[in-house]
Amino acid sequence: MTQTPTKLTAENYYEKTTDFQYMSFSIFKNFLQNEAAALADLKGEYKWFDNDTALLMGNYLHSYFESPEAHAAFINEHPEILSSRGSTKGQLKTEYKKCEAMIKRLEADDMFVNMLAGTERETIITGEIDGVLWKGKTDALNVEDGYFIDFKTVKDLDGDCTIWQDGQKQHFIHARKYDMQMAIYQELLRQTYGKDFMPIIWAVSKEETPIARMFSPSQMSMDEALEKVKFSQKHIKQIIDGEVKPRMSADDSRYFKAHFRVNEIEFV
Repeated sequence: MTQTPTKLTAENYYEKTTDFQYMSFSIFKNFLQNEAAALADLKGEYKWFDNDTALLMGNYLHSYFESPEAHAAFINEHPEILSSRGSTKGQLKTEYKKCEAMIKRLEADDMFVNMLAGTERETIITGEIDGVLWKGKTDALNVEDGYFIDFKTVKDLDGDCTIWQDGQKQHFIHARKYDMQMAIYQELLRQTYGKDFMPIIWAVSKEETPIARMFSPSQMSMDEALEKVKFSQKHIKQIIDGEVKPRMSADDSRYFKAHFRVNEIEFV
């Protein structure tokens, strides 16, 4: 008997469980990087990020634009972002003060404010891609005008925004596979609303003086990314279901370093 999918809510959306039902971009991306580490993370046996600062900075900004109530709840749930001693006790730690500057930079941009006005925030979307259940959450969604917004916090946004990835310089949108994320969300939205949506990425830098820029992946790059999803997802699902043994990539992750064992002499 096919199990009825769990109804997703704001409370259970990010839960990790061995009773896997929905694929998500973050889970999928982790498996593309290192299958063994991704499976261990999904099972709660390994923590993908050893430093939560970058994640919390992103969540700080996201919660602010979700609602005042969500932002207050986020701060209440994460006392580690506040100083606990000295003259700065109760104030934001230095890294999170950058978030305030990033928020002010976005709000100073009329185009950003106008695009965000009237959008639905933190909308959960689900659907099937070639028989696999997927979930996503749009940061801001305008159903009537047919676009959705995703916030990204990045180190900097200098020049052509390229970074080194896989031995070559790529725009960070492609290097971080954000075009794949937008393609997945676009497909889930199409299934939900029966029309095409344009993805818009508002990126803001974590610099002392932040800059904000707006990007949208080409439809060609998203179509290609969605084909990669369809090609790889069956194998990843088999790993999660215990049908296939995961591969451990020789990357720079803590997982690889902890589990690597010498089995040959390296002649140099």
